[in-house]
Amino acid sequence: MVLLSRLSQCPFAVKSGGHSAFAGAATIEGGITVSFENMKGIKLSGDKKTVAVQPGNNWGNVLTALSTTGVTVVAGRIGDLGVGGLTLGGGISFITNEYGLACDNVASFDVSNCIYLTSLLLTFIRSSQRAAL
Repeated sequence: MVLLSRLSQCPFAVKSGGHSAFAGAATIEGGITVSFENMKGIKLSGDKKTVAVQPGNNWGNVLTALSTTGVTVVAGRIGDLGVGGLTLGGGISFITNEYGLACDNVASFDVSNCIYLTSLLLTFIRSSQRAAL
């Protein structure tokens, strides 16, 4: 996508959950908008120390998926907030005072280039693990 954008001089924007403080934040006029809305995978690691979250999720999806596991993450305060935007923008949570911002709890970013798709996978440190770091 980046190469295509550079070669064609066509700007692009990426859209995660689509919730933002102002209209048009996840789109671009005269360019290409790449939407991750169908990428909604959520996977808790076997040792329950990290959660892999694909960018099409909102925090409501993530917290619902984790609700039966005894695990939580530093998530947005409103369920329909997108995972990608909130995290990359810092990420204030109800438990920020104790565990830091959402961006402080990212264990890794995985940016994978596929033939037709660029994906961003955010892996979060479990809140109780963050305190031990």
